[in-house]
Amino acid sequence: MSTAIQTVTAATDAIDSISDIISQMQGLANSALQTSDATTLGDLATQYNDLRTQIDYLVEDAKFNGTNLLDTTVSTELQVFFNASNSTSLTIDAVDADSTGLGLTAAASSWAAAAKIRTDQSLLQTALTTLRTYSSSFGSNNTVLTTRQEYTSTMISTLQTASDNLTLADTNEEGANMQALQAQSSLGVIALGISGTQAQAILRLF
Repeated sequence: MSTAIQTVTAATDAIDSISDIISQMQGLANSALQTSDATTLGDLATQYNDLRTQIDYLVEDAKFNGTNLLDTTVSTELQVFFNASNSTSLTIDAVDADSTGLGLTAAASSWAAAAKIRTDQSLLQTALTTLRTYSSSFGSNNTVLTTRQEYTSTMISTLQTASDNLTLADTNEEGANMQALQAQSSLGVIALGISGTQAQAILRLF
């Protein structure tokens, strides 16, 4: 389960970073609405598109142990089993969190039209809402995994204690038993010595 937790954590960390990038893109769009200079608009649009590409790179890097929960073309789901018989499990579905999956398009015509900028602003806000939904879902799944991991660790400790109680000797009790056996052995030797001495004494009478 530890690997599964790290896989989900990798996805949520990437979502946080993608959200930060989208916030930067929103800042660029807001700045674009404040100017009508074509050169400035072109520069802002270029930066916007570069950040959009960074989202895709982040999604590619969100892989852990061969599983990428942010790229449905690589992974469709992560299934975690909770017992040896695989009868109970948790299935975590992958999501499409790259720029295309979030509905983010490149800045058209270098943002020459204000209407296009406002459209991109709306798309960015929708993308943030989608990412929050993804993050919440992954967070809930991670809580389940962590709870099950803690339960498993506790159960292993309980079973180990029970096993130890069945197999490990009480050292105090065994020590007392050993001393008793040693005393009995010493008394037996002494008794044999006494009986032998008595027998020799009797034989001297004849």
